[in-house]
Amino acid sequence: MSPLTRNAKRQTQRREKKLQTARDLLDWELGMSKSWPTVIDEDVVFQCLEEYRLGTIWKPPPVCCVCSLTRRDIIDIEVNDIEKPALDFYPLHVTDPFLSNHADFRYGMDALDGAILEPLGFKDTTSDSLVMQICTECHSALKKHKVPRLALANHLYRGKLPAEFADLTWVEEMVCAKYRNTAHITRIYQSSDPSQLKVFHGNTCAHDMNVVSTATVLPRTPADINGMLSVVFIGPGKFKPDCLGPMFRIRKRKVGVFCFG
Repeated sequence: MSPLTRNAKRQTQRREKKLQTARDLLDWELGMSKSWPTVIDEDVVFQCLEEYRLGTIWKPPPVCCVCSLTRRDIIDIEVNDIEKPALDFYPLHVTDPFLSNHADFRYGMDALDGAILEPLGFKDTTSDSLVMQICTECHSALKKHKVPRLALANHLYRGKLPAEFADLTWVEEMVCAKYRNTAHITRIYQSSDPSQLKVFHGNTCAHDMNVVSTATVLPRTPADINGMLSVVFIGPGKFKPDCLGPMFRIRKRKVGVFCFG
């Protein structure tokens, strides 16, 4: 076999170099195709979206069943009729003889019956056990066999309104209450942008009241209300009464039933 000429050697080298380049490119493409991320299944995508939606929903803090306040620092205490509870709830028992036999203080647990508690603080309730949510402050006081400072049992229980009066507004409560000593100030505002349709600012103040009239007249006459409630509006433009909506409106059917039964 005759030796290759110089030009033939160069052609052979160029051909091998091209083949090697093609093989390297093919290997790179195969490696990229193997390591390339696969398409995410649609079910996984929707599951992640649902978890994100649930994770971004604001949830109110849990309620402490001792002080009835929404608290972040909650401790779960399980109570049942078999084991002795970790806390002594005797300091929370009713001391008023008029409330001692009230059905609201019967929870179906011997360890809890008679104590003033907020049922909204119960969770995972079953027929023979329940989990109580108690804030750290109340939990610390009960561990020392003391009445917590903000506990309902510490003379802070005010009773419960009947269902038909549970939605009374503060104005309706002021009309119906026989005794009161509070002054209510409401800040009314919408927007400070002049381009908005409704722009107004102001305050409404409850001033000194006739205590004798408040205690003896039920319901009060319009003249009495006018003397106790004043509304002052400060802002540009003419006031439109429909801007207030039902804020200071009184429902006669509610007030009438509450006052006269």
